Amino acid sequence: VFNSTGLKKIEASEVNIGDYIPVVKNLSLSNTLTKLDLFSLCKSLNPNLILNKNQFRIKHTRCYLPNEININAFLGRVLGYYSAEGSSTKEGKSPRVVFSFGKHELSLVNELVDLIKNIFKISPAVCYEKTSIKVYLYGKIFPILFEDIFFAGNNSYNKKVPKIILNSNQDIISNYLDAYFLGDGTFNQNSNDCLSLEVVCTSTSRDLIYDVHYLLLLLSINTNIYFSDKKKAFILRIQGGSNIIQFIEKAGSGVRLRNLKHLASQIYKPMSEKYPSFFFNVEKANIWEEKSIIKSAIKRAGKIGV
Repeated sequence: VFNSTGLKKIEASEVNIGDYIPVVKNLSLSNTLTKLDLFSLCKSLNPNLILNKNQFRIKHTRCYLPNEININAFLGRVLGYYSAEGSSTKEGKSPRVVFSFGKHELSLVNELVDLIKNIFKISPAVCYEKTSIKVYLYGKIFPILFEDIFFAGNNSYNKKVPKIILNSNQDIISNYLDAYFLGDGTFNQNSNDCLSLEVVCTSTSRDLIYDVHYLLLLLSINTNIYFSDKKKAFILRIQGGSNIIQFIEKAGSGVRLRNLKHLASQIYKPMSEKYPSFFFNVEKANIWEEKSIIKSAIKRAGKIGV
């Protein structure tokens, strides 16, 4: 905290009224890579590669990939969809990467297929099932690509934001987040005031949620994170007028598609900003309304942009 004696580290229980608590408002962006040398990276992981001019494949497989791909907004969107809807497996007779969408998400499927064609110069397999639509990338190379080169994880429990996204520019980060929230986000009226907008994403992967939180900070968007015992998952919420407005501008096509943009004009101040968690004390509340607010904040853990 910062107080009359200067800046010092203390226990939360020792914080007093009038102390200032420094928090991260935003972080600087960096962009070190513009291209990815797939051939060299894959060669270091699997030496059995066959090179054919500007493309390569693994020996005894048919799928060719370009030697080099651009690190751009298109790749950011593919990786965003993978973080939301993807999984991969190296086991069995059919190593593959799979993107699973609901039947109502055909527009997302069509976009993903076009992106894959643009980046990897291949056509993925699309399977229309009873309640879902799945996009398949078959071949040994794809699990290697998403798990060992992008470091994106292979299931809902170990997913994380790919390293190349963490070190990208704002345009790539915005597109990654936009695709991720389109696939795995919910956009609703705020459950506390029924007027303003809140954006929520849920994941069983702690690393993924905290990585997404970090990316949002890079875009000057603060979040609230807590663990739900009921859902056995981590939940990230974006609330508050300025945060929602920044989200809509930089990664909010999901808001625009659902015609919820008007809710951003409602300024909602999160409970945790009104009552920091270390001041939660129902006994000291003076009126019933204040008690109700504090009880609600306690229930939601009262964490500010963890």
